[in-house]
Amino acid sequence: MTVPSPRWSPSTKRLVITSSLILVALFIYRFRDVIMPLVVALLLAYILSPLVALITRFTRMPRTLAVVLVYLTLVAALIIVPIVLVPRMAEQVTALGSNLPQYIATISTVLSKPIHVGPYQVDLSGQLNTLTSQLAGLIQQGASQTVSILSGVASFVTLLIFVLLISFYMLKDAPVLLRSIERVATPEYRYDLRRLLIETERTWNAFLRGQLILALTVGAIVAVVTTILGIRNSLILGILSALGEFLPVIGPGLAAIPGILLAYFQGSTWLTPEPLSNLAFAGLVLLFYVINQQVENSVLVPRIIGHSLDLHPLVILTGVVMGASLAGIVGILLAAPTLATVRLLARYVYHKLLDQDPFPEEAEQAVGPVPEPQAVAEVTASPPSATAADTALEQSHSTEYQITLDQ
Repeated sequence: MTVPSPRWSPSTKRLVITSSLILVALFIYRFRDVIMPLVVALLLAYILSPLVALITRFTRMPRTLAVVLVYLTLVAALIIVPIVLVPRMAEQVTALGSNLPQYIATISTVLSKPIHVGPYQVDLSGQLNTLTSQLAGLIQQGASQTVSILSGVASFVTLLIFVLLISFYMLKDAPVLLRSIERVATPEYRYDLRRLLIETERTWNAFLRGQLILALTVGAIVAVVTTILGIRNSLILGILSALGEFLPVIGPGLAAIPGILLAYFQGSTWLTPEPLSNLAFAGLVLLFYVINQQVENSVLVPRIIGHSLDLHPLVILTGVVMGASLAGIVGILLAAPTLATVRLLARYVYHKLLDQDPFPEEAEQAVGPVPEPQAVAEVTASPPSATAADTALEQSHSTEYQITLDQ
């Protein structure tokens, strides 16, 4: 006769949960240097998963072969793109560096004179001398650290290989991993877990893949338009604008500053000095960045990213500061979707604490029309038509997290 396993007492459960949380915290602290590459590998696998699903759907090839094909293409792109872009970028950076002392001298000439604002007079000469010395120190420091930067290339390549290998296995075994995560929950909570996974996927899909498409689009627009306007270093300006899209709220504005300054100091290859002066041309470039930002906010962002994040700018800025202090650049980039995910989980816990349905929209779709008041007493307390909702979620979940562009 089999003796049943004894149940844990409430005090034992609390002790096990507390000890587990402490061990997890110690594990994260001990291996904190490894966690960041793992997060990057997970994000890479998540971004590439729609492409793998698309290949397997239309070619019927095995998933492993599709993953190998995608990663061979990625490695080829990582090799070819720098070969094509780095020489041109180096040329533009060299030209910009050679003209930098002239730009600093021009700024010194302008700001060394007192500025009159109505009846007031502002003298910035003291701050200007400090700023000039700091800029010179930064330039000398950057030149002296060139050797150390080159020596860090080897460690970067090693880290890149580690990320590619880990993300490869994550992407190859993604369906198995997702099913394993769902089996963690007990049967009565499996529906809730699947629904949370779908909502979380929708948020990260909107940000990561959508943000990547948005960054490439905006960067290409800026590079093409600045080239047409005759601004030198247009490739660098396009790359800065693309990177600025990953910095919430303030990124696009910061990325516009170099373009405006270059327009003022360098002018245009064909618009200045006639018919426009450098100052007027800088104003024209400023107007372009403003229009580009308005088009992005009103047309591109709703269509590419949608409203899945729906966070107030103040909340996003606070999250950016917190993310920078916790995880540096990666924390800044992932602040917005992380906050949206925390809000989703907090809303679920809040509804469960109040004994409310955490997914009212799904419940309404499963139940159908609200019954008449006299028929309410006949409705049982059991979850209505859970099978239909679960089937719909199963179909949505089986898409393996495809990219969705909110229209």
